[in-house]
Amino acid sequence: MMRKLDPFMSCLRSNFQMHFESYPHLSVDEAMVKYKGRLGIVQYMPNKPVKRGIKVWALCTSFFGYVYNFEPYCGKRDKLPRNDNGLGYSVVTFLTKNLSKGHHIYIERFYTSVVLMKDLLNPL
Repeated sequence: MMRKLDPFMSCLRSNFQMHFESYPHLSVDEAMVKYKGRLGIVQYMPNKPVKRGIKVWALCTSFFGYVYNFEPYCGKRDKLPRNDNGLGYSVVTFLTKNLSKGHHIYIERFYTSVVLMKDLLNPL
């Protein structure tokens, strides 16, 4: 299913990034897109306002909420490069890979690790 949406999502992502006006404060978080149909990637999160839907990892401006980059969560089938540093590390590095220097990235504790902090301070 997600393969069919890849061209649309890459077009949407490139338009978001093309029209992005540099803002120093960015936030990495998850969002739920409401969906009640049958799909293998539908998540159920009872503590969220949208309880059933597609989980999307998003890099947004922390003040305006403008989405700079996003990636839907598809379990083990998603495009995030997996490694020994955990899912949070993979999400943050994937979403921030095209950013220039000088941004402050705000994340919650799910994404936090010592290795991630070192890699964000000293990118390759």
